[in-house]
Amino acid sequence: MLWTIISFIGFTIAVAVIAYFKTKDDDQTTAEGYFLAGRGLPGIVIAGSLLLTNISAEQLVGTNGQTWASNMSAMAFEVVAAVSCLILALFAAPRYLKSGISTIPEMLGIRYDRMTKLWFSIAYIFMFLFVQIPVILYSGSLVFENIFGLSGILGCSKLQPIVILCIAITIVGSCYYFREKN
Repeated sequence: MLWTIISFIGFTIAVAVIAYFKTKDDDQTTAEGYFLAGRGLPGIVIAGSLLLTNISAEQLVGTNGQTWASNMSAMAFEVVAAVSCLILALFAAPRYLKSGISTIPEMLGIRYDRMTKLWFSIAYIFMFLFVQIPVILYSGSLVFENIFGLSGILGCSKLQPIVILCIAITIVGSCYYFREKN
């Protein structure tokens, strides 16, 4: 257990140091500089980034747990997602970046109209808030409960630490959000 904690802290520090030195000279005050790295990344880096951002708590907990409990069929859609992300990054992303578009809603606004852009943005935000974030919070809390056994330590039901961890993760995420806004 100690080796796991030491290696986690070591890799986290290594990633932070590498990220700092790679981005210290970049202009991150604009959306293009912050989100698109100034449009200077090659396709393979974009492909790797898309592939890694596609992996979240849902996949690490839900898909892997379902695969362990039943069979590999639960992971079939992730294989297709990986291939789709690579195709998107290697073929579509270079054209997308050259056109000067930063977001999918921006592209829809140019292709269709302002209302399509607005409705897509609203639908995506609500879908993210009510579908994806609750699953991620719950599965992340479930992992902490199963790793650290908080219900045994606190002498309570398994639901209470999960609810407390969901609230704590939400508060920490909100603090990061509001810190960036100010």
